[in-house]
Amino acid sequence: MTAVKKFLEGNGVVFRILAHAQPAYTCEDAAILRNVPLSEMLKAILLVDKSGNYVLACIPGDKKLDVQKVRRVINLRRLSFASENEVVEITGFEVGSVPPVALAHKIPILFDSSFKDLGKADISSGIPTMGFQVGIKELVELSGAKFFSITK
Repeated sequence: MTAVKKFLEGNGVVFRILAHAQPAYTCEDAAILRNVPLSEMLKAILLVDKSGNYVLACIPGDKKLDVQKVRRVINLRRLSFASENEVVEITGFEVGSVPPVALAHKIPILFDSSFKDLGKADISSGIPTMGFQVGIKELVELSGAKFFSITK
């Protein structure tokens, strides 16, 4: 059982398991293997500023992150992408398998506002051979995420 599955079950969340034999490390690959639209895939991107403040930006798999929008929303300067080591240390998950819940450390989480129009999203399970389809409302409640326009 993955930490994400345990977390979801422990919080009484109804979800659908999307398992596949081949590992997927990108949203594009996962969408194909899970037979779901790329726009429903939740891409979680860890950003860090010069002072070591982290934020997890969650966007649809078919969109690109606008780091400048994130910077303005959270009022941090000089945001950059976290290193692979930082991703593991801060989230507890490997790059390519970061969900917006069950993170190792509490950090701000931003969801792109386009997720408001979706009833569900497909998130990583924490391992590359499985994902979970979860309601957006539940993800926001459990993660404490806030909605902002953060894509290009």
